[in-house]
Amino acid sequence: MRLDKNRSLKFGLSVLMASAAIPAALAQQGDSKEDSRRLETIRVEGQTVDASASDIAVDFAEYGTQVQLISSEEIETGGFTNFGELASGLIRGANIGYSPDEGEFTIRIDGGTDRDTLLLVDGVPYFDRSSPLEDLWPATAIDPRMIDGVEVYRGGNSLYFGSNGGLGVVSVKTKRPDGTQKGEFGVYAGSFKTREYYGNMSFPLDKAGKHSVLVYGRSYETDAHELFDEAAYGDNVLALGGRHEFPYSFNSLGIKYLWDIAPETELLLGASYTTIDFRDSFPQSTIFQPNFTEFPIYTGEFKHRFNDKLKLNIEAHYQDPQLKNNEIDARICQIPRLSDLPEDIQAIAAGQGISSFSTATEFESFAAGISGLAAGCVTNPVGSAGSASDDRLNGGSNFYINQDPDSPYFGQPYGT
Repeated sequence: MRLDKNRSLKFGLSVLMASAAIPAALAQQGDSKEDSRRLETIRVEGQTVDASASDIAVDFAEYGTQVQLISSEEIETGGFTNFGELASGLIRGANIGYSPDEGEFTIRIDGGTDRDTLLLVDGVPYFDRSSPLEDLWPATAIDPRMIDGVEVYRGGNSLYFGSNGGLGVVSVKTKRPDGTQKGEFGVYAGSFKTREYYGNMSFPLDKAGKHSVLVYGRSYETDAHELFDEAAYGDNVLALGGRHEFPYSFNSLGIKYLWDIAPETELLLGASYTTIDFRDSFPQSTIFQPNFTEFPIYTGEFKHRFNDKLKLNIEAHYQDPQLKNNEIDARICQIPRLSDLPEDIQAIAAGQGISSFSTATEFESFAAGISGLAAGCVTNPVGSAGSASDDRLNGGSNFYINQDPDSPYFGQPYGT
């Protein structure tokens, strides 16, 4: 492994079997025979593979860090629609953490958590242990069509990258202008009504190519797969239309500007805006849950190399991710059995000649004349809407139980 002018990793394999390796006794025995056999040198050489790598990857490899390089060719042939698919397919030991209520995912390598694996995109951290980046998983916002390569640094890298690099670092390099005119545009369609339009165009702003710009964008939509089977839905949620398709929409726009000041000096500025819209529902609680993620980011980088041993690299970024999570909950109506109500309420019902309630209207008419008796439908009065337990002593909380400790009907069924 060595470093050349292009900062590339060179891999070679050479196997050499020489006559000098033959024991002296065997050589002497061959000399004593008239029909001696001549030993020839056998040389086997492997093909040199040139994979472009960053300066830090070369330095890490030189000092023993395990570095995995993923090229743009591997990414293009993989057909990945998001970075989670790319990571699970190409990064060794990658585990994808998924948040079904927010449609997000994070990257974890070598058995760690998202807190132990640092994700960088052009040097910008896409996860941190502080708000708001700990509440939002921006890995979802990475456009796989714009990735030029991925470097994975395994092992403890906290010394270089902070505490988030405890188990390793996933460094994503995206496409950038280079003073030439080039571009690509594409259309994709697949299963689950998936449709995609993407493109990027790089062009110089002057004849010498000292100033150049890259503009890019992507629109990706899919109905995707359903998260829950129909059998998992509660009857009330199902009746209200809680089971539906799971559409997902990804849209991004961005621009990069490069000023090639000198052969070893450059300034790179970038701005991008990504939105992710998705909806889902939990089968015991929500009937509709639209969520919207906005991820604007602005970056700047200045590089200058003084010599082979000294280099100045200044990076800056500003990002303001927003997650807008909305929930439309089901209203649950229960017609209680008379025996479920407090004894004093049962006595009132008996005095009115009521032995049961067959409709919600009957119970609401009865409850309207009694102070403190809840009537009508309710929406998740206390606690988690998704719980199926009605055991108030063991932490159960759902639509059906009055959990107000100040209420005389604490622990009794709510409403109709």
